[in-house]
This record gives sequence, C-alpha cells and structure tokens, in this order.
Amino acid sequence: MTAKGAAHMRGVTRIVGAGMAAWMGVNGWAQTGIDLRAETPSVPRYGLVEFALAMDPCPGNPFDPEQVDVSLEITTPAGKRLRLPCFYAQEYERGRPNAPEERRDWLYPDGEARWQARFAPLEVGTHRCRAVRRCGGETAESPEMTFECTPAESRGFLRVSAHNPRYFEYSDGGPCFLIGQNLAFVKDTYRQEALIERLGRSGGNFARVWVCCEDWGLSLQGRKSAWGRSWDWNPPIVATPGREGFHAGRHCLQLASPGRPRVGISPSRPVPVRPATEYVVRGRGRTVGDAALRLTMGNTQIGDAVSGGEWASFEARFTTGAEQWWLGEMVLLLEGEGTAWVADLSLREAAGGAELLDEARIDREVLREVNLVDAFMLDMVVQAAERAGVFLQLVVLPRDAYWETHPALKRGGRAGPNYEAAIGDAKALIRYAVARWGYSTSVGVWEYFNEIDPESPTDGFYDALGRYLEEIDIYRHPRASSAWGPSPKDWRHPRLDAINLHHYLRPVEGEPWQSEVEALFAQVDGALAVEPRKPVLMAEFGLADASWGLSPRLKEDTRLVHLHNANWAAALSGLAGTAMPWWWDELDAMGVCDLFPPLSAFVADVPYTSGDLRPIARDAGGGSPRVVGLRGDREAYLWVSDPEATWHNAVEGRTPQQRVGETVHLPEMPAGRYTVEWWDTRTGEVSRGADIDHRGGALTLTLPPFAGDVACKVRRA
Repeated sequence: MTAKGAAHMRGVTRIVGAGMAAWMGVNGWAQTGIDLRAETPSVPRYGLVEFALAMDPCPGNPFDPEQVDVSLEITTPAGKRLRLPCFYAQEYERGRPNAPEERRDWLYPDGEARWQARFAPLEVGTHRCRAVRRCGGETAESPEMTFECTPAESRGFLRVSAHNPRYFEYSDGGPCFLIGQNLAFVKDTYRQEALIERLGRSGGNFARVWVCCEDWGLSLQGRKSAWGRSWDWNPPIVATPGREGFHAGRHCLQLASPGRPRVGISPSRPVPVRPATEYVVRGRGRTVGDAALRLTMGNTQIGDAVSGGEWASFEARFTTGAEQWWLGEMVLLLEGEGTAWVADLSLREAAGGAELLDEARIDREVLREVNLVDAFMLDMVVQAAERAGVFLQLVVLPRDAYWETHPALKRGGRAGPNYEAAIGDAKALIRYAVARWGYSTSVGVWEYFNEIDPESPTDGFYDALGRYLEEIDIYRHPRASSAWGPSPKDWRHPRLDAINLHHYLRPVEGEPWQSEVEALFAQVDGALAVEPRKPVLMAEFGLADASWGLSPRLKEDTRLVHLHNANWAAALSGLAGTAMPWWWDELDAMGVCDLFPPLSAFVADVPYTSGDLRPIARDAGGGSPRVVGLRGDREAYLWVSDPEATWHNAVEGRTPQQRVGETVHLPEMPAGRYTVEWWDTRTGEVSRGADIDHRGGALTLTLPPFAGDVACKVRRA
C-alpha cells in the first residue's frame, strides 16, 4: 500500500511490487535504448516470471503490433527458442471505499503505463532472454539476462488429451473433468473473487467469464465512452470544423442552443478520485454566435467560460472533499444562442499523473486499443482463479462491435479488405491476451465469440486466428467459439479444439424441456454425430422462459434438480465437463456450489483419458431406471436414475418414490473378482457393496434402495 493510499482509505492495495516499481521509475535507460529486469531470479516450473521493460519513447499505438512490436526472445535449457509478446499496462491501486455493498471497484492509476512481460517456464534449468522492440523501422535489443526454473509439483496447463481427445487433461497427462458454472459478467472484482473462491472450495474447477461486454461489463475491446452507450448510441460527436478536421479526420463534441446546449460527461463507470486532492480539467473549445461555454460540477461553475471564434485552450481546477472518492456530476453547458465545439478533454491530478478521463477521448481506435482498467480487473480475476485452482474459459471478442465495424464478418463476406481488417483487429487483441494472461495455468480455454450467428462466414476467420495462436501462444491453450444455434461447420473446424453448446429448458412445444437429461442428450448427441473426437462442453444451460429470460420457476426448483441431474448425466456420458449454468447470482443464493463436492469426489479417480472408457447404451424404457455410464474392459462408472425424477415433476410436487430391488446388467464383462461402490449423489457418502466373483458374460448388479438417483463404481480387483 502506498503512503498516500494508506492515509485515506482502509483496504486500498497496490499490486505491483515495491522493488519493481522503484526500478520502473528510474530516469536512465540502457545505452541500447531498452532494458529488461525480472522481478525474481528463480521460479518453479509453471510459475510466473514477471518482467518490466524500460525503453525510450516510441510513437505509435502500443496495442497495435504493426506499429509497435515488443517481445521477449527466450532460449530454454533444451535450446528451444521462444518468442513471447510483451504488453502495455497500467498499474492501479484498488479498494472499496465507503460501504462494501456498493459493489464498485475503486481503481486509481498508480504511476504511468509501461511495458511488461509475463512468462511461465515449461522446462527446468537456466533460461536466457532479451527484449526486442521494433518501432518506426528500427530495432532495439536489451542486454541478455538469465533466470532459473526449479522443479515443482504443479500439474500445468489444460489441454485436449492426446490419448482420448473427447476429454481434457493436465500437462502431466492426468485427466481433468471440468466442473463449474458461468460467472460471465464482471462488474465488481471483489464479488467475482468471492464467487470463484466458493467454486474452488466446493470442488469446482471451471468458470466461463466474458471479457467482451463492451460498456456494460468487463471488456478488453469495444466502445466505452463518456458521450453515450453502445445500446443507444447517439453522441454529440461531429467532424472537427475547419481545415483541421477536414485534413486530419478528427472529431470533436458539438453543443448548440437551441438543440443540445447541455452535454453530461458520463463515462461507463464512475471516475475515481482521491479525497482532499487538487485536480485540473483541460481541453480546447471554440464558440460562434452569442454563446459562452461553461464547465460545471453539480451546480457550480469551475474555471472560466470559453467564448470566441478561434480554438482556445481552457483549464479548470477543483479540490475534492475530505471523504470524496468519486468524481461528481460534470457537465458542459452552453449559455446563449450559438454553437460550441470541445476537444481534447482531460482530467489529471494537478500535481501530475495518469489520465483519469480516458473515455472522453473521441478518436479512439475501438478495436485496436485495450481498456487498461478492464485488463487490470481481469488480472484480479485470473489471480483469484489461480488461488482457487479454477480454470477459466475467457470469451475474448465483442461480437456486436465486430459486426458493426466489420459487416463482412456478419453475413455474406468471406474475403476482402473488411474481412481481413476483422482478422487483423482480432489478432491484435489475441496477441495482447496471450502476452498478459497466457502464462497462467488457470487460463483454460480461449473462446473467440459468444453466440455468433451460425451462418456467419467465420471459417477463414477462425483459421487465421488459429494459425496465429499456433505461432504466438507457446502454452497451446485450447481454442473454442460458440454460436446461438447448431453450428456443424464450427464443430468440424480443425482449428477449434472444443465444441461449445448452449441450451436452455424453455416451455416450447416439441422440445423435451420437462426432462433436463433428455434435453441434454438431444443436444450433445447431435454434436457428437458430426464430430465425435473433440471435447464437448454444455457451456450454457439453465431454466428459461419462452423469451430466453430467467424462468419464474427456477426458484421453485429448490433442490436444483435440473442441474444435479444434468451434471451427473454429463459426467458419465462422454461430455468433457458438467452443464454450465447461467443465472449465477440467483443460483449462488440457492446454494449451487453444494452440488459440486459429491460429483468432484466421484470423478477424481475416473480414468477419463487412460481407461479406454466408452459410453454404454442408455436405456430408460418400460419403467426401468435410466442407466448412464462409461465402461472399459475392467471397470464401469454408472449413474442410475428414475426417469420420473425430473425438475418439472419436482416443482409440480411429484416426489420420486423409493425403488427397491432394481438391477443393472453390464454385458460382456471379463471374468474375475469385482469391487462395487455405491455413491449417494447428494451427500457423497459411499457404501461398499459385496465383492462379486464373476465368471464372465453379463455382470448383474443389484441396486441399493434409492429415490431419485444413485451412482456406482465397478472395478476388477
């Protein structure tokens, strides 16, 4: 915590290490024009080495590698040469002032933005590296440095299994069945951290998070503006009048009386300030007619009025209150008849520091810039996942912004400049994501889009991004995308590594919405018929009304039968993970994490990737129990359920009756002695059945009395 932060607010933390920060503030640079430092000289395998780079200023967009390309060249102990992209970042102090229930992150810039790098070594031993910058046709290199990688117990990254590509595994080859939920929208990192922590404590290991929400949630790219919202975009922005706008293509704000004499400065999130601190607002203004431009806070004018036919700079100073942590209402006001134009609006501490009103910048490159506040928020989410042992599937690209900017990607286009521009914008963001978060073993899957139109011409787009990731993502994270309906072309795409399905139980005629298990299988079986050798994830699932909104019946399903049944069916039918529920806030209050411990314990020793397991035929006819399971040559894992024990029957008050004396037959099991375990799927309690001496052929199991469902493990001794 900095001294300034400690003096004002309890709970403000400074994320970057003090030693690193001190070095990054030095005035002298290496004679090469670029210097490279590591925060620690030694890290365990798969651990994080953080680097800071000090370099001469370089003109150009730091988020566009075509203008500024900074990377690390790393030589591993085995002599392998790696090229790792670096990233431009801003550090922040973080806190939650006033009442915690406000659910707002107070994120205040800490110093100036700077270049950094993050690397997780995959080999034990001495690594050599140097930084290389290419900018303006010139190349600069740092002196070479070394760091050590030591052995560690970490299981490494998530990857598609080489032995059984229907499932995921860790870098060490062990199987990884994914158990979790959507935690999609991030508006408050403290809340998100609590949800991820609770998920991890409960045996969950997977969360799907959107980093593509534009201006209503965490979004690395997309429109975030002080002048309007993406869902009702009508800002007072015009071409800058005169030769300046005509020749440079620049824009500014326009106020007019009558018409639009008042423009509020309203960023997508509240602007943080420090208490008892002097600030200065700067900008340029021009008026015509009998009009004067004023800047107000609340009902008070700050600074002098602007008037006159030529552009003039203006400045207004104010001091925050003793307990003020957020900027108050700020308004541009035109008095009198006429027109005014405003440009280059800025807010900083009077003593200097980073820009606080970046969303007021008008000519931003929406899809060639990264929102640094949101990137820092994602740092907090990724670090929470690392602490909790949870993999994240990150939805990266803001679909609607891409469609608006690149209509060739929406429908009809498969080539041409607009389509290629979409690929270029996506590559720039993917590169940034790999550079900043690719190091983390908790980043499980890159998901390009959420629910793109399955008819969109994405084949070439996914192919280009897939090839690019194969070049720059040295950790080889799996790649996915999702569509709002069945998309066989995506399921088959060679550079999409996993199939993402979305399905909601809606009261629609012709759909098996009253039975969560039948609905799940109807979707999954269709995908596997097209592509049987990829992991399948039911990445969104839940109870919805006919219009796709939250079902009013969700809270009636007090035991969350729809998720309990879908999760056990998914775990023992060939899916790579559980059904990932939506409506996480409602489900959190209903105790959704209580569903995870029994299933997590059950699947912990199921050899998904090494046991040559295959789904058994599902049979629930004639009033018999439904049997869902996986079997190999010497073992079987079963979930047996009453087909009448559905969520719909539960909310209608039809409680399943206890079933006694039921049997299950496993055909063609080799002769030998078998051990049988019966699991209570709600409590995780295990009872051992009698050992069975089997002579070969069909193995018959007698189920214990059960109501609803029961699970079983059968293993040859």
